[in-house]
Amino acid sequence: MKNKFKILLIVLAVIVGVVLYLLNSALIIGSGYAAKYLCSQVFMAERNADVVFDQDVAPTHPLFRFVSHQVNTADVDQDRLQTVMQKAFQEPSETSMRNTHAIVVVYKDRIIAEKYQAPFTKFTPILGWSMTKSVTNALVGILVGDGRLDLFKPAPVKVWQTSGDERGTITLDQMLRMSSGLDFEEVYGPFKDATDMLYNSKSMADFAAAKSLRTGI
Repeated sequence: MKNKFKILLIVLAVIVGVVLYLLNSALIIGSGYAAKYLCSQVFMAERNADVVFDQDVAPTHPLFRFVSHQVNTADVDQDRLQTVMQKAFQEPSETSMRNTHAIVVVYKDRIIAEKYQAPFTKFTPILGWSMTKSVTNALVGILVGDGRLDLFKPAPVKVWQTSGDERGTITLDQMLRMSSGLDFEEVYGPFKDATDMLYNSKSMADFAAAKSLRTGI
């Protein structure tokens, strides 16, 4: 009986340890998730932090009831900022690498901190992936502001401008919102659209432009 009791205690201890480990990991992810949404919405969209947390963050997962939030909209604490910057470049272990290449912090339309891991510098081109969509939106916005593009007119894609091609009615606004109706599925796997476009085509732009309509405009 004693041996069985000891085994039971060991099993319970392992279970508790695993649960605490998973909970801790989940809370770390939750903190980062909350911080990302709060910072984006408070400092860029100028929304109220409590409203953002209650409407956009808390409803996404029950664990957010354990996450508190506080946003400092006063002047930047440079000491804390530099501490965070330094920590971002420190590797937790040899088997768990952050591999941070660069950090640039923009606050109120100006760069307030930046740091690079050699050989990267501020002149080094770095893969943007989905961040490129934000840059593209900004560049389109500049051209719209200059009157050189109209968001609500057909997108200037030459292969769509032939007579009878319904894709010719797709607007820039719809493309920027990823609601063009093109038959494209963003799945990263063998023989899927996303991976074929990225790794099995000579031109990613031509690959996307060649897609037919799946949903009518």
